[in-house]
Formats: sequence, C-alpha cells, structure tokens
Amino acid sequence: MHPVYINGYSLFAAPGDGPAIAASVRNRQAPISRYALAVDDVESLPCYLFPSSEITPLSLVERVARQAMAESSLDDAEVLKNPLLFASSALGVWLAPSAVIDLSNGQMNTEYGSNQGVVDLARNLGVGAGFITFNTACTSSANALLYGHAMVASGELEQVLVVGFDGMNQATLAGFNSMALLGDAVKPFDRERSGMVLGEAVSAVVLASTPHEQYRVRLLGGANHGDTASPTGTDEEGRSISRVIKQAIANAGISPQQVHLIKAQASGSAGNDLAEANGLRRAFSKIPPVTSLKAYVGHTLGASGCCELSLLLSCFRQGFVPAALGYERHDEVLDITPLSEHQFNLPKNILLNYFGFGGSNTALVLQCEQTT
Repeated sequence: MHPVYINGYSLFAAPGDGPAIAASVRNRQAPISRYALAVDDVESLPCYLFPSSEITPLSLVERVARQAMAESSLDDAEVLKNPLLFASSALGVWLAPSAVIDLSNGQMNTEYGSNQGVVDLARNLGVGAGFITFNTACTSSANALLYGHAMVASGELEQVLVVGFDGMNQATLAGFNSMALLGDAVKPFDRERSGMVLGEAVSAVVLASTPHEQYRVRLLGGANHGDTASPTGTDEEGRSISRVIKQAIANAGISPQQVHLIKAQASGSAGNDLAEANGLRRAFSKIPPVTSLKAYVGHTLGASGCCELSLLLSCFRQGFVPAALGYERHDEVLDITPLSEHQFNLPKNILLNYFGFGGSNTALVLQCEQTT
C-alpha cells in the first residue's frame, strides 16, 4: 500500500477563504446571517452564507479547485489527467444555470440531468478522465476522500482532486426545517443545543502519493458504515458510530490510545450529538480531546468532509487547535466536554467524524507529521 498525503487544499465559506476563516476562528467569530424561506409561517432562518452573492456557483467551485492545485506541489496537468471526484448533497444541480435546470417547474433541459453542472466543471477544468459523483448527504465529500484514498493507496492513481460543494437552497432548508432539526445557533454537545445551522461551502483537496514540499500530512485511512436504525438519522445508542470509529482507527494502523484529537461531527441537534457521545464512549476507554468546527462555518452538508478537513489544517498551519465555539453548558447525559479554549500543542493523529442524514456514517484519520 502506498502512503496517501494531503498535497494541497483550499476552502471558501461564509467567512471567506481558508486563511481568512482560520483568522476568524482564532478570533472566535462566526458570521451568521439569515436566509428567506418561502414558507407561510417562516420568515427567515439563520445560516452561514457566502460573503458575495455576485459569485456564480460554477465559477466559484472552479476557482477553489484551481486554488487547491496551485497550492499543491504537483503539476496541474498530472492531477487533471485523472478522474475528478465531486461531492455534494445536491449533486450538480446548483452549479448549473437556472436556464438549464429550472427547478420551479421541474424541468431539466440538459443532456446530463442533475450532473450537468459537474460536467461543465470537469470540462472547464480540463479533466481528462471524466468524473465520479458522491451523493451521500452530509458524508458526501468525506466518502469522496475515502474513495480517493483507496485509489491512491492501491497505486491505481498517483494523485486525485476531490471537490466538495453545497450552496443554500429552498429545498434543503425547507426539508430540514420541516423535521424541526434547525436551531438558532450551533451549540455542540451543549445542554441547551437546539439544532443545526446550515452553511455554504466549497472546498477542494488534492490527494497524492507524495507529500507537499512544505508540510507532511497523511490521510491514514477511514471507514464508512450505513446505519439502518432510522430513515433519517443514526442509532442513538452509538453502536453504528462506535463501529465506524473503531474500523477507521484499525484501517489507519493505529490504536485508540494513539488518537490525540477528535474533530467531532457535533451538529448541535439533540439526537445526533447523543448518538456521537454514546459512540465515542463505546469506542474509547478514555475519550481524547474533542473539538467542533460547525459554529464557525455552519453545517455545510455534502461539502463538510473537505471543508472541515481544510479548515482544521488551515488552523494548524497558523499554530493552533480551534476551540469548540458555542459550547457553554455541560450536559450530564452526553458527558462530553469539548475544548473551550484554543490549544497550541498540535496533535499528531486526528480522528475526523462525519455522521450524516440517512445513517451514512464516515470517519477519517489524519496524521500530521509537519504542518508548517
């Protein structure tokens, strides 16, 4: 098996690009705004929106993908000769112009249906081997990273570009709102958590068999488990989450005792946080330090795999482990106390949790040998 490195990454979300977001995280800032929802009894809902409405989704995603390749120490042409791995909870619908995909009347006037936007993206980038789309709700880009890891680790590819994207839209927001899963603020593992706050993000990661010239971060492996306990969530006893965590750690070739930090899913919803807390207790005899990133950028759905990985590495490169913004009151039932202050001793092995809608649970393991 070949080692798999993060050889470039980029991010754009509500606070701006990757370095800007890391700076807002350091200052414990969260740019929450509101999105008007066309439902009779709902005026608007809190969310994390891109800072400029003038940017078209397709041009933004293309720009971020090119930034990741430019930031890598690889030649763009070598990366683009391989398939593009594209992940989103809405596939390519929100990348395509409204004139092509008109959701108001259900018409898709395009040869490629909901993948039209991804086809256009791959064509604009100059991808030589087509694309593979991942649509597993909140774990979409985490699963794309997992698949990319398998391709590079096996020697099938030497490098691959993974892109995660999700934008705000009426269908997604109304759907989560109808299930009473949305809250006014992200409060990870907090006793008074009230639900999720959705966010927009696009992030790209270049996986390669060679490390970056300036830093060495390996994707050691991971695992995915489809939990059938519920059509919309996961087993609140934490059995599925424990299983996928244990399998990810084993696949990474380390022990639970060698995990130094957990980037939790911590969506802030009652059931999801309970399931994760129970899963962590089942997987670890002593739970490592825990942090959460969603209070800074929102729950970015299918983009969150790439987004939260890129954001965490951006913070590491500025020399700190981010605190879990939004946590204030201890919940005796969950009994999870995430980091309340930034830490400045950077971890080596990190578990990244992504537990999604419909019971798609994914965990990844990073190893940071050198982050600056």
